[in-house]
Amino acid sequence: MQSILKITSRCSTLVTPSHARASCLDSFYTLSSLQQYSTTTRKSNNNKINDHEDDEEKLAFKPKKVYTNEIGGIIPKSVAHSTIKNNWMKRQMTDNYVKKAYADKMISRAAYKLTNIDDAINLFKPGMVVVDLGSAPGGWTKAAMLRTQPRGIVVSCDLRSDMQVNMDNFVHGDFAQDHIRNRIRELIIKRKRELYFRLDSTSKSTDNSKGDNQESKEISNSTVKESFIDTQVPPQPPASRGVKEVDINAQYGKADVVVSDMAPPYCGTRAIDHARLMALAEFALEFAETVLKKGGSFVCKVSRGGEEKKFLKILESKFMSVKSMKPDASRPESTEIYYIGRNYLLDNNSIKK
Repeated sequence: MQSILKITSRCSTLVTPSHARASCLDSFYTLSSLQQYSTTTRKSNNNKINDHEDDEEKLAFKPKKVYTNEIGGIIPKSVAHSTIKNNWMKRQMTDNYVKKAYADKMISRAAYKLTNIDDAINLFKPGMVVVDLGSAPGGWTKAAMLRTQPRGIVVSCDLRSDMQVNMDNFVHGDFAQDHIRNRIRELIIKRKRELYFRLDSTSKSTDNSKGDNQESKEISNSTVKESFIDTQVPPQPPASRGVKEVDINAQYGKADVVVSDMAPPYCGTRAIDHARLMALAEFALEFAETVLKKGGSFVCKVSRGGEEKKFLKILESKFMSVKSMKPDASRPESTEIYYIGRNYLLDNNSIKK
């Protein structure tokens, strides 16, 4: 079999053709093509007739991208693209969750991974504050919004800007940076304050309206109190008392749940893909520790490969209970699983501000 030089931008190590993804195969070149191109270029430089003919000669022998099949044989680019596209279309057309997402007007089938988790463990309750990391295009965000109604607050963050829902609560940037974390906390406080005044105004108008019975008034009042029993925010930032804004953010910008369905660009090498995914999970946990309130929950995607066992032990030291789950919406061939930490053991001395 002809030797293959693999030049990839994503993979730092070589992978066998049978395990390589099409995304990595885009940059494969045959050695013979490169050698032929080099020889032709030297000839053309020594025997130029004119610039036009020289350019045509270079173009004729320019190395072409090649693709390999499962047994390592080289196949034409057009056939490879057609096969990949047809397989993807076939999978999409026969996927029940794709059909369900279309019928339910959800942004993607990935939303049902989160709803599967919620159905199994009752993750969400009305009025909760949720932070969705790596949210674009918004599948998990919309699912969280539906599951926390009414009075729920969902704040999303992603490096990508192609968010399709909840744009008013979307923070574009890297959540590992301090100023982005502060923006997330500030947005949580802002939405809490808006909700507080809206509910308070509704309560007063209900109390003053004629014809309402005493029971409806009591329900309205209790609703306002219940919504903010642990997440009360000051009507105005206490700047006049000398309290720093960062302290306000740390104290009141808390979330009930942090979720992460982040995944890196996959290159096809399982060890590399696994390491990258686990690094994202660790970043997500480190962020969650800065915004989760005591008793909060954390959900993140991991994959099987070895490093997830170490990560599980870290979670067990920070949450009262931890479980792993592979939602029904997760494709059977995928190695992804989800870790869910419940009842965060808040340590005030370890909070990073």
